[in-house]
Amino acid sequence: MNPALPAIALDHSGNDLVVAWRTAADQEPATASLPGGGRAAAATIVRLVETLTTHGCELREFCDWTVGTGPGGFTGLRTLAAFVAGITAGREGIRARGVPSALALAAAAARADDDEAALLYPGRDGGAFLYRARRVGAADWILVDSPVWIEPGGQTRFPVRVAMLEAHRLALSEWLQHASGKFAPQFFSAVPADWLLRLNPGDWRRDSLFAVEYPMPAAVAPGP
Repeated sequence: MNPALPAIALDHSGNDLVVAWRTAADQEPATASLPGGGRAAAATIVRLVETLTTHGCELREFCDWTVGTGPGGFTGLRTLAAFVAGITAGREGIRARGVPSALALAAAAARADDDEAALLYPGRDGGAFLYRARRVGAADWILVDSPVWIEPGGQTRFPVRVAMLEAHRLALSEWLQHASGKFAPQFFSAVPADWLLRLNPGDWRRDSLFAVEYPMPAAVAPGP
């Protein structure tokens, strides 16, 4: 089943809340990034409402809701999932689901002729998690198995395209020093919420909203 319109995707796996939405099938998604860390967290939903209003939209207009499920920080992921579960509960014709943020990042890093890509996410003591994604059909992607834990300096096979978040550059610096010839790192300032909109168009399991993943969040080094 194809996504219904209007459709909205949100991700709060990092400090900021990123959002993408569209109201027509032939429309490129509009996007916004809203501060959500520290003192700004309490006003995040208010800013979301204000942002949509300036574009002529209201939250209750959206028929399809997609939420990024990580990896990321526990508070942002759970709070956003609970918010979307609440605002969509019991409403006829409304669908809600979770899509891994890792999948959106990996798919965005891939080129047209790539069949696989990945996300590298930092863990404790210099280690990292590798989330592998594989192309399915012409345009869709799926995550392959569970994330692989790699010890500092450990060996594994990397896809050519590996996405990373700019905020994790410092935490992944050891990997970057030895990346030559292994993979092509591509940095993103935030999870591309427009990719969350288009991935897995037939999967609308509501229970996937809370399939959040927060691997060792305290170990992730903050950005500069």
